Amino acid sequence: MDKLKDDPSLTAILKPEDEYKPEVAIFMNSPGTDSDGLCHFMQLHPDGEADYVGFSPELMDHPTRWIMRTGEQEALGIALPSTCDPEGYTAEKRKGNIKQIAGGASLSLAVKTGTLDGDGLLRKGTDALLNIKLEKKMKVEGTLIKHTREEAIQLAYDLGHLYELGAHYCPQASLAALMDVFHIRDDTLFKSVFGFHGGSGNSGIGPCGALAGGITAIGYLYGRSRPEFDMMVENCTATPLVKKLVDRFSGEFEGIRCRDCQKKMFGREIDFSKEEDLRFFEENEGHQKCAQVVGKGAALAAEILWDALHRDV
Repeated sequence: MDKLKDDPSLTAILKPEDEYKPEVAIFMNSPGTDSDGLCHFMQLHPDGEADYVGFSPELMDHPTRWIMRTGEQEALGIALPSTCDPEGYTAEKRKGNIKQIAGGASLSLAVKTGTLDGDGLLRKGTDALLNIKLEKKMKVEGTLIKHTREEAIQLAYDLGHLYELGAHYCPQASLAALMDVFHIRDDTLFKSVFGFHGGSGNSGIGPCGALAGGITAIGYLYGRSRPEFDMMVENCTATPLVKKLVDRFSGEFEGIRCRDCQKKMFGREIDFSKEEDLRFFEENEGHQKCAQVVGKGAALAAEILWDALHRDV
């Protein structure tokens, strides 16, 4: 490993006995190009064939060579095209590598991959056109459009309160409010939060759905992506934001569980599996009180997201 730091070209030849444990990631910033502005990478096999990757580094100017050979696992990324290094959002922002486009805008990135035969001809391969429609991790002007901080917070409260009264199911009511305030459109995201209602399946023992909706919105905008997960990149950008929301919500309702909120709003816990508790809920303006919780939870999350998005500008 120490030799690789001084001479990364040692990874050009991979011998069967070589171990790369832990994995190795080599950042190949600003790679050379041909007369057409394209860069080309290949890994030659003993039989004369080769795996090939080609792309334009105009935007994908931070390709990474990734090697893992532990004895149990083997993986090789000849040259993984990327707009930044794989060290997580916070680190890449600090290095000035984050590229942004406005919400609703699109960007096309082309990558050619395949297998070269012994004569250097592409025997089988594909042209991958990556069409990216950015609706998350976006610029503020594409996210908030015209809302001031106070307007965003108040709108989140009003929508959360309205949605809980009309459609019920606290996590979706909270998330719907935040999706509307921050102009997020993703029905799969919206469906995925449903089960958190009533403290997770009406059990009461899980987190309040209003809080779950806020956490989900933070994760959507700042959480670790699947490519980051697969590359084992530690991106904890969302963690302090979620912690801040949990602390503020807990301070408001003396806990984060559904049952904590019930005791705060009703003076007692409610078991939704019992008929007498359901009657108590209805007779004591249950939906109205839950709407207040949802409105407040959405407002707390909106405040945190608004500050985070503006800090990232």
